[in-house]
Amino acid sequence: MRVRVAALVLNEHMLLVVKQPSRDCFQLPGGEVEFGELLEEALKREIKEEVNCVVNSARFDGVFVSDPDEEGIRHCTLAYLTELNEEPKPKGEIAEVAWLNLDKPIELKLSGSTQFFASQFARGFKAVSWVRETRKNEGMPHEKIIHGD
Repeated sequence: MRVRVAALVLNEHMLLVVKQPSRDCFQLPGGEVEFGELLEEALKREIKEEVNCVVNSARFDGVFVSDPDEEGIRHCTLAYLTELNEEPKPKGEIAEVAWLNLDKPIELKLSGSTQFFASQFARGFKAVSWVRETRKNEGMPHEKIIHGD
């Protein structure tokens, strides 16, 4: 299993998403945690690398565990409600940044975890802690939502 961190950056009812040139979908800014790295350090590093911003604050909000990928590896994404110091801009491996309007139907192609996070906020959750794990062999996703403060 690979551990990832992701930033949930909200501006009004808009969610920040990013796109790498090598991927066909948008995703939350973030990435893999390096060996020995603290989770919040990984989040700060990834935000600086991807959108050239400093994290002003970050609060753990939830976790998403994916189905195994093509190599049979599952990804555990820990999401943080995040405030940035300035407007994000593409940097490094990121080709595009976009603000996903959560008040409208989603038109962008999103990664599985990003689609899940966006749907939670679109349903009106302001700060929500949740756990979701999908199991292909059972034929349907199982999700548990725990309302936070």
